[in-house]
Amino acid sequence: MARTQKMRRLGGWFRSRVSKLMTICFSGVALFSAGQAVAEKLREGILNRRLEEGGTLTMSEPQFDNGVATCSLSAAAATSDVQSAAAALTLSKDMLSVELQCSGAKNIAVPKDLTNVCKPKDAATTTKHRTAEKCKFGKSAQSPEGDEIALHTLLGAGERVKWIQKTQAKTGDDGQTWSLTLTEEDLPLKDTPFFVGCQSEDSVAKSASNDSCKVPVHVEARPSAVADNVATCAYGQKSNGQALEVEVTAEKNFVTVEC
Repeated sequence: MARTQKMRRLGGWFRSRVSKLMTICFSGVALFSAGQAVAEKLREGILNRRLEEGGTLTMSEPQFDNGVATCSLSAAAATSDVQSAAAALTLSKDMLSVELQCSGAKNIAVPKDLTNVCKPKDAATTTKHRTAEKCKFGKSAQSPEGDEIALHTLLGAGERVKWIQKTQAKTGDDGQTWSLTLTEEDLPLKDTPFFVGCQSEDSVAKSASNDSCKVPVHVEARPSAVADNVATCAYGQKSNGQALEVEVTAEKNFVTVEC
């Protein structure tokens, strides 16, 4: 009988130790979980602060695909294993529309609203006539590589020629998408390059040139052509694949050449 009582005491002592051990374990789990929550909040706070400061935002190099150029602004450096076959957007009689995608929050097109584009600088242009603080973005952002000019002026086309901002889908991305569409008559008489780009809105507001990318655009000249005995000569690399032929008749006994 005494032995049975002793066993009960031993069992009670054992249960007590187990209960204490379980209490300690649960307390440890609670402390560990609380520590994780605090650490997570701390990391979120640091990340948000860095994002607000713009210190971790990185702009990718432009990627070109079937007439679309994409520049991505993100908190981590964007890498791509696929190399673009093209190094610029090209407008021609066979490709009359192109698109610029500035992907990422507060990633906007430059020059602002694409009212103007950047004409590559001419070495003969004097510094005092240059828009020194404009067209500074991309890899060579420390010095301007061009002058702002209205697109229709550069191409010698009508004022209707302009970039159009497209409506954004609600994807949580606050970037911008712009498109440019020409007609064959809008193509210039000589090959004409210009460039645009994308830049962090915060960098634009601070007149800084960080977090930006440059997108070259090449506009091929129109083909030389004849219409109603009027020969219009163009001077692009692909403008004169064959000689122009003009038929002179008794009714149309004249030839007009526009160069």
